[in-house]
Amino acid sequence: MKQVVAISAMLMLAPAIGSASVFQDMLARLPDTNQELRLHIAKTPEILGVIKWDTAGEVIFPPANTLAFHSDSLVLDNRDELRALQQQAGSGKTVTSALSPDRLFHCRSTPAICLVLDAELLGTQPEPDNTGFAYFQRALTWFYLTITLAIVGIAAFFLLLRRRPTTPSDPESFAIGAVQINPRRSTCVIDGQEQPLGARDIAILRHLHTHQGEVVSKDSLYDAAWGRDYMPNSRALDQHMLALRRKLGDTELIETVYGQGYRVPG
Repeated sequence: MKQVVAISAMLMLAPAIGSASVFQDMLARLPDTNQELRLHIAKTPEILGVIKWDTAGEVIFPPANTLAFHSDSLVLDNRDELRALQQQAGSGKTVTSALSPDRLFHCRSTPAICLVLDAELLGTQPEPDNTGFAYFQRALTWFYLTITLAIVGIAAFFLLLRRRPTTPSDPESFAIGAVQINPRRSTCVIDGQEQPLGARDIAILRHLHTHQGEVVSKDSLYDAAWGRDYMPNSRALDQHMLALRRKLGDTELIETVYGQGYRVPG
């Protein structure tokens, strides 16, 4: 029966009863004198016993050398456990009795006092010491926070994709690797950013694209980008290719085949 009471108390979520303010009110109603306190315990069924200490750690209630009451034995039999709990209770700590699951111990460090309470009459669990449930709540909070951040991140990613500059549909556009070239706009799109290209840039890239995977000779590129009006020993193509690679941001996109020409991946 005691185990059933304890389980029922642990499962009942009654914040109004289990809050610290209830225990605070209960302590505030305790009389100051020993005689009045005994009467108060007798008239309050949920309070099974009370134990108080002075600043030196001596028990001042129940008073020594007086007629023992049943409530006195409840606290004195658990004196060591209650004292240890009281010393670490701070502003308030509530636990279930290890020997009697139907009883709750609520203690305060200042004033130095512990109450032995009837768990069934209170109908609640000792929330301040419910470390397992508190850990579960923290884990659940972090889980929801992680899910929320993931959703925000995914939404931001797709929003960024929608705002990325894209090359308008153009039958003349073509791609080399990850670079999209739009001859009509004289631009290319690299990593979502639109970059301007010159006429010779586009002519060189188009010619290389037409012969993807093949080695294109320098003479062929001169013919495509400069026409026939170029000096046979000119370094114009090599210099222009250096500048074009910088625009594309990828020095390996256009491969140099030494002694033969240039090539782009097929």
